[in-house]
Amino acid sequence: MLEIRSIDPGDRMANLDIQTITLANGLTVVTEERHTAPVVSFWTGYRVGSRDERPGITGAAHWIEHMLFKPTEAFPHTERDRLISREGGRANAFTWFDGTAYYATLPSTAADVIYRIEADRMANSVFDVEVTETERTVILAERNQSENLPDWRLSEQVIATLFPSHPYGHDTIGHRRDLETMTRADLYSFYRTFYTPNNAVAVAVGSFDTAEVQDRIARLFGDIPRGPEPPRLSITESPQTSERRVPMEGPGETAYVEVAYRGIDYADPDFIPAALLVTILGGPISLALGSDGTSRSSRLYRELVEGELAVDVSCAMEATIEPFVIDIAAMVWQDRTHAEVESAIDRVIDGVASHPVSEDELARAKKQLVATLVYDNERISGRAMMLTLAHLVFGTELLDTYTDRIAAVTVTDIQRVAARLLRRTNRVVGYYIPTDTD
Repeated sequence: MLEIRSIDPGDRMANLDIQTITLANGLTVVTEERHTAPVVSFWTGYRVGSRDERPGITGAAHWIEHMLFKPTEAFPHTERDRLISREGGRANAFTWFDGTAYYATLPSTAADVIYRIEADRMANSVFDVEVTETERTVILAERNQSENLPDWRLSEQVIATLFPSHPYGHDTIGHRRDLETMTRADLYSFYRTFYTPNNAVAVAVGSFDTAEVQDRIARLFGDIPRGPEPPRLSITESPQTSERRVPMEGPGETAYVEVAYRGIDYADPDFIPAALLVTILGGPISLALGSDGTSRSSRLYRELVEGELAVDVSCAMEATIEPFVIDIAAMVWQDRTHAEVESAIDRVIDGVASHPVSEDELARAKKQLVATLVYDNERISGRAMMLTLAHLVFGTELLDTYTDRIAAVTVTDIQRVAARLLRRTNRVVGYYIPTDTD
């Protein structure tokens, strides 16, 4: 049943603790023994996300995430939750542009529970008609909650304007019209197409015996039939040749400014310099789905927040399969204007694009970026997430070479990448204009 991949001894991921095997049905199984605590974090990731949704079924991947927590014959009612909580475990899932993952962290002695749950979830989810309709109401309520946030509404329109054709242009929650009209058949077909062992990775990190875990996963998952190779949408955005602007009026008292630039994918040679650029501008990014938050030492924070132009500001970038976005968002300080905030953002951008950053500033950014990677890999659950995303999205090579590539970046690289990406013709500027002001 097991087909063991050859492991390159020169690969840093390929040490005595990490092993990658492939089952006959195509499921990739990654294990890493870590005996620092008597727990196991188990993740099942699928190479499917909102990037795979065609018009008419946007939001399908997220809706399916909800459906895959519903009862099955093997786990009726709330049996999954009962079994996990009884052991003191924690379980959840996420749907993203490029991938979906289900995960739990449990005591080592109880880890078999989540292995059984995930094998059942992959093969036996029911999609009961009545439950599907009930969940439609839940998801529309989620959409309503998001729409109550002015900055979310602004961002949805800014990103849609930046990516008018590519599915990155719609949020993972999906368009309202699709959520209202999508059928059970649409969802079940999507599930059967993408939630197959050959389109998935199973990752276990923690205190266990590797051979025993590999054997148990093989027994539980090995008989699930291999599926056809999933279809992938192939859409390339036309180059943007001029700045686009999105003015939006709406209820509230707070103004927002968002400046979004078309970015690059994880495989672009400039990805690491761009990650350091974003760190200098706003704060260190995380390979575990985006920004690690705003740094008070960042240029945007010093210019906008300390300058009392914005209440807060962020600069985000993610490691994605296809080029996505470098996104700057600011909450405008009371009695300040959108134009003042935009001008301040432009001063920061122009400064980094036209003049080299200092060696000290670059060195600080490098330390922040490496520290974020170390922190993300420190906890057992964080390490399992990182390995899952590596196999779903950006590959293990990026992890293996990340710190060396960071060390090699120069101030000239930062200036060059800023000039390449942070051009006015490469961006969309959005204003949220509140209508409840006095």
